[in-house]
Formats: sequence, C-alpha cells, structure tokens
Amino acid sequence: MIEPAVQGTRTSFPLVYAMVSLLGGGLGGFVGTYFSKKGENLATKQDIAEITQTTKDIEAKISSEYWVRQRNFDMKREAAFELLRQAANFQESVVNLLSFWRTMDKTPGAMAVPIPEAPVALNQRRKATGSFWQAKAVAGLLLPEDVIAQVERVEGAGREVVDLNVL
Repeated sequence: MIEPAVQGTRTSFPLVYAMVSLLGGGLGGFVGTYFSKKGENLATKQDIAEITQTTKDIEAKISSEYWVRQRNFDMKREAAFELLRQAANFQESVVNLLSFWRTMDKTPGAMAVPIPEAPVALNQRRKATGSFWQAKAVAGLLLPEDVIAQVERVEGAGREVVDLNVL
C-alpha cells in the first residue's frame, strides 16, 4: 500500500533520512542552546538573588551594630549628665550644711541652739547624698574607671570638708 504511493515519487529514502537528520540536528542544536541559555539565565537570576540577600544581611548587621554603639554612647552620656547633676546637688547640700553649722553658736561651754533650718539642711544633705551615690553606681557600670576615680576623689573632699566643720 505504501509502495504504490511512493513509486510515483523520485525521492529516495536515504535523502529523506538525511533531511530529517539535518532538521533534527538543527532543531536539537537550537533547542539545546535555547535551554542551555535559559538555564544560564536562571542560574544568574538565582546568583543575583543570593547576592542581593547577602548584601541586605550585611547592611542589617552594620545597622544593628551602629544602633548598639549609638545606644551605648547615649547611655554613657545620660549617666555622665545625671552624675554631674547629682554632684551639683551634693555640692549644694554640703554648702547649705556648712552654712547651717557656721550659724550655730560654737562658744565653748555654750549649748547649741537648734535653728528651724537644721532639719531642712540635714534632710537635703541626706537626699543629695543618696541620689549622688545612686548616680555614681550607674555611672560606675558605664563610664571608665578613671572617671569614677575622679568622682570619688571629689566626693571624698566633700566629706572631709563636712567632717572638719563638724568637729
């Protein structure tokens, strides 16, 4: 059945096979190149996505580290300012207490007469000392040791002045 239909044509099977082979080879080469290029593009796309994610991770880490450094700096600054405020209050309480003691009669053998400002001056000194110690404790956690040593030196000098005037 196929032979009568083919008998009228002059084309031989080897030529058809050659044409089909060439067409298949060309089509196979094209499809192979096409999918190879598609695979390469997909790999490039994945590489870009990976690089982008890595970049974002690095940026987040740097941002986080900067935030931590900035927060540490802010805490140190706040502790230092609070310590200075409380040192000023402490100093003011020492001055007020000294003024109170200077107004008392210190004549030998005379009885000291309490004045109305005495409890206020003593209470102010007690509160200022407590607040100062609290601020110094917080600052001791955040500030360098040499700064705390200087603060303790000033505090000791304030105590000596008070102790000398009490005696």
